[in-house]
Amino acid sequence: MKYLKIIGLAALAMALMAVVASSASAAKVCSTAGTGAACGAGHGKVYTGAIASKNVGNVTLTVFNKANEDINTVTCTTSEAGGSITNGETGVGSINKMTFTGCSSPICSSVSASTNAAASPWASEVATEAAAENTNGTMTSKNVTGSFTCTFLGFPVTCRYSAATATTKVDGSDTEPKITASAVALTTEESSNESVCGARSTWTGTYRINTPSSLFVE
Repeated sequence: MKYLKIIGLAALAMALMAVVASSASAAKVCSTAGTGAACGAGHGKVYTGAIASKNVGNVTLTVFNKANEDINTVTCTTSEAGGSITNGETGVGSINKMTFTGCSSPICSSVSASTNAAASPWASEVATEAAAENTNGTMTSKNVTGSFTCTFLGFPVTCRYSAATATTKVDGSDTEPKITASAVALTTEESSNESVCGARSTWTGTYRINTPSSLFVE
């Protein structure tokens, strides 16, 4: 009987741990534009639908060589990101737009940047912020790939970067929800000039979510 009680208590503990782990990672996407089940007070309802955002301030790609030295910075003045939440109850969706314009570099000219988001949408999932009870969270996107081309010493150069997963921060708000990429790590996948493309890079930028106009992570 003693051993049965121990086994029963262990099973109960494991079940409770599973529930806690599940509740910590699961996330609902809520908005005053939502049409699903009710969310927390003032957060509207579960949202399923389009997501559209535009950068606030410059977006940068900082390039590092194998010695971890900063050798290049691509700065873009305009960037737009978009996609959809396909299941607001579980925070699942995809990014199918990530564009950049007005790009420049201190070491090369005629800079343009692009991603594969439109051709191969990035499966994404929103999670609540760990150990915090608020309306913020994180968004993890899979199989992210981007590139930039420029002219270096008169020759065209193409630099391609990728990440199996890229995690950004989501700031919930009833007026100015945001997504922030803070030094998101990318690995150089293809390079026609190591002096320009380096061995790795980091992506930094803040995007104001315009659609929907309010968004919360619960």
